[in-house]
Amino acid sequence: MKFSECATKNIEEVFRELKTSENGLSEGEAANLLKTHGFNEIKAKEVRLIDIFLRQFKSPFFYLLFIAAIIALLIGELVDSLVVMLFIVVNVALGFFQEFRAEKAVALLKKYLPAKVRVLREGVEKIIEKKFLVLGDIVLLEPGNIVPADMRILKVQNFLIDESVLTGESVPVSKISQPLPKETTEVFEAKNIVFAGTSVVSGKGEGVTIGTGKETVFGEITKIISGITRESSYEKELIDFSKIIMKIVVSTIVVLFLINLFIRGTTNFFTFLFFCIALMVSILPEALPVVVTFTLSRGALKMAKEKVVVKRLSAVEDLGDIEVLCIDKTGTITENKLSLENVNSSDKEKC
Repeated sequence: MKFSECATKNIEEVFRELKTSENGLSEGEAANLLKTHGFNEIKAKEVRLIDIFLRQFKSPFFYLLFIAAIIALLIGELVDSLVVMLFIVVNVALGFFQEFRAEKAVALLKKYLPAKVRVLREGVEKIIEKKFLVLGDIVLLEPGNIVPADMRILKVQNFLIDESVLTGESVPVSKISQPLPKETTEVFEAKNIVFAGTSVVSGKGEGVTIGTGKETVFGEITKIISGITRESSYEKELIDFSKIIMKIVVSTIVVLFLINLFIRGTTNFFTFLFFCIALMVSILPEALPVVVTFTLSRGALKMAKEKVVVKRLSAVEDLGDIEVLCIDKTGTITENKLSLENVNSSDKEKC
């Protein structure tokens, strides 16, 4: 049920449409609705071990080294080939180990997030897991709660909601229970709707669930951004560097090969061809990816000691490149709460 439609309806109309009442649903009704609409959860794409492993092979430098190792093996340079392969294995192992540990840390943190919600079912207050919340459930909210689903407000008492997660505005919004005079599609205009992911700042409230899981406003935003893949500036620079290295190597070998062909002709043609291939392998900085990965891993470990979880090693390099960091101070690096520190007055009692 869209929040824009609910906002203009009175409470009785919302109850009729959702087939519920002020006493809430019965356990049987809730079970049937759960089968129909599914769990109240927004499933992010699960990161598997194979995904983390394959991620290590996305670097263009990996392919340069792999080609160099194959070429070295084909021309009989077994030792050089094994050394390059060793660098590749060390690079992949370091990256995999660090990112796998970070994913495990994030998974453990998620388990500590509160996932319980107070509801009314058949007039009885119950505490259930957030994922079992269904359309028509009556939810009781108090300060500190994270709103578990989109809800139409039924009752309020000095009820203030922090909607910064959706609107970016840190000032708490006062909510009402009366229907709006006209329909709205904007979150900040829906004064009688609370949205999943927002938090209760003060007061008490009671609402009926009108949207769960992916059908919430927060769920729709998640669906949009989950399809976006971002390439870090470090990864872009690495691709550019790989292209430059490749151009230098190829152009150098071609020039040397043509000069040799012009001066000596086809004499010792294949001998010089093997020399050019060997030179191509030697020009590539095989140890560079290992050095970079090792350095980024040390940075990630140092940040872990400061209680910062680094999910992608490339993010460490991006963080190091920041010269100016622009953020919204209020509610981000401050608590958005005023407090009296000192009084400067000739008569402090009057103040």
